[in-house]
Amino acid sequence: MQFTNIDAEVTFGFRTENPSGNWVAVDNFSLYYAAATVEDCSNELSRRLSSAKKLADGRMNASHRSALVKAMSDAEKWIASPDAKTLQDVSSSLMKAWNSASASALAYEMLGEQISEASKYEAQASGSADFMNTLSAARKVYDDETQTIADVSQKTDELRNATLIYLTSIATGPVPEGKTDMRHARGATMA
Repeated sequence: MQFTNIDAEVTFGFRTENPSGNWVAVDNFSLYYAAATVEDCSNELSRRLSSAKKLADGRMNASHRSALVKAMSDAEKWIASPDAKTLQDVSSSLMKAWNSASASALAYEMLGEQISEASKYEAQASGSADFMNTLSAARKVYDDETQTIADVSQKTDELRNATLIYLTSIATGPVPEGKTDMRHARGATMA
């Protein structure tokens, strides 16, 4: 295995799958350090920058987007004029911005999916004020990129609950019957 690390540290190890005991022995391996060239570092930073650009195209909190765009700009400047002394700062800045933007984008994505799910019932739910108000509030939050991750997640949960309550209130069909297995004891088993 060979990799390029442009961060301050790297973590590696061994993982066992389905071990038959509570210990494992590892033998006959070697670890070598081969100094990465500036070109290697530039290629790795370019790969991360490409991933960040794809992320920046999606919906997320505006402050997370601006931090990501700034980190991307710094990375592009470094790639244009590499300097080994500033690589770690540029790399960690891009990674921190990518992590926060990714969390924000995921929260908005989950809210968008919940809005799509709830919208299926919008026409028939026009008489349910609670459901319609919750759906409307969720859409406002989704369209507002100043919302925090916590606000977006809260609206997702509220809309999920409102959808469940609405669907439960209009449930149709036969009532399910429970059948008890006669091999199992019923009632008290001790006097």
